Amino acid sequence: MSGTRGAVLSQKNKDGTVERVFVSHDNVQKNLKMVHFCRTLFSIIAGLVAGIMGLTNIAGFVCYFFMMGMTSLSLVLRTNCQPSAYFITTSKVTYDGIGSGLMTFVLFWTLFYDIVHIYG
Repeated sequence: MSGTRGAVLSQKNKDGTVERVFVSHDNVQKNLKMVHFCRTLFSIIAGLVAGIMGLTNIAGFVCYFFMMGMTSLSLVLRTNCQPSAYFITTSKVTYDGIGSGLMTFVLFWTLFYDIVHIYG
């Protein structure tokens, strides 16, 4: 017999009352997979943009962090500005996966820079 894996979290409201919320681990995992997919996709897009535009040095990394900021903003807006309803902590939406997407960005950045500006 399979059951829903979950936990009960307690949150303190502004008026001092304690609210208990049931969190399904399966749903949180699915949401985190979607965040990881979005970050990977936008890392590839940022690499394409930086490479095709010919950005070098700091300008390329500024492009990446700008794109990751826009991704975080779009994910927060997608959750109706309440990411705590879909994730255990809000930092999972805003910061999780930025470092791992950096290698993907550098790969596509250098690839498309080479294709367009060196070999093109």
